[in-house]
Amino acid sequence: FDGLAAGEYDIRLFGDNGHDRLMTSTSMVVSEPEPEPEPEPEPEPEPEPEPQNSGCPICGTENEIGASLCVVCGYSFK
Repeated sequence: FDGLAAGEYDIRLFGDNGHDRLMTSTSMVVSEPEPEPEPEPEPEPEPEPEPQNSGCPICGTENEIGASLCVVCGYSFK
């Protein structure tokens, strides 16, 4: 029963649009609808891991990962 306020109701049947009650239903209870649940917040996305940089900060030459010295300019990786 959409649109009805919460409460106890019965249905009545009257004859020929008059005031003679022909039938009455048993009582029925209309209750308040359950509230809509709150949506769960979206989880924060996992940060992307930063790619491991093997380039020399001085000359930009790519070096082997784990190298301690740049093969071109001699920069010391720490």
